[in-house]
Amino acid sequence: MPIVNTLNYHKHSFFAGSGSACAACGEPAEHSSHHDVMIRDWEQAEKHLQEIRDNYLHQGSLGVTYFMQDVKPLLLRFNSGERSAHLWEEIFELKMWGEV
Repeated sequence: MPIVNTLNYHKHSFFAGSGSACAACGEPAEHSSHHDVMIRDWEQAEKHLQEIRDNYLHQGSLGVTYFMQDVKPLLLRFNSGERSAHLWEEIFELKMWGEV
């Protein structure tokens, strides 16, 4: 499965006064959801998920329990191709075992 990875980060904003087109790409506002994918480095998100997975699975049975509850659902969503802003936020809210 290909990973979307772009270093061309641009903020989603609209042309002054028009309110109908993205200033970065010119797309109409109603078609602006493509920016959810474009502005995020999904390769970095995948790396973070893998590090978290490995960290939790090395913590014994309690780590496996938390992995199944907290991490696995995000991995499944990611591996199924979801690339939403909500998934991105949930991935980076995950902390290594023992971090507060």
